[in-house]
Amino acid sequence: MSDTAGNWTPGAAAEAPGGPGAPAAEVSATGTSAAGLARDRAALQDELYDLFCFLLTAARQLPREPAHYGPIRLVDAAGRLAALAAAHGLAHSGMDEAMAAVAPGRRQALDDTAGLLAALDAAIAQLAAREQAAIKEARA
Repeated sequence: MSDTAGNWTPGAAAEAPGGPGAPAAEVSATGTSAAGLARDRAALQDELYDLFCFLLTAARQLPREPAHYGPIRLVDAAGRLAALAAAHGLAHSGMDEAMAAVAPGRRQALDDTAGLLAALDAAIAQLAAREQAAIKEARA
């Protein structure tokens, strides 16, 4: 998730639909109400659509913007995707770790493109090591 300034907050969880003190609903055998599942699905659909729109409009703007905006926009999209996953109970520690590694470079990206690229290199190396370890573990 990100805060109001757009800074990545690893592992931040979103408030449950209906908010605190929301009335209880009928609950299925899985522990989730049908109405709750429908709300969650609709919220996820809306948030995915928002991310989709962001990506398309960013793609359209890139030819008119300085070249270093591309990585900034893609990091922003990755952060939005990770936040969306966390908000719907689908967080992945790899996403949290990568976004935390990129966060310092992201905040100063307009002034220090090389810093953002170095942070991206570190995050990608982390992800690659994580995947290699998973492959080794699966083979063992």
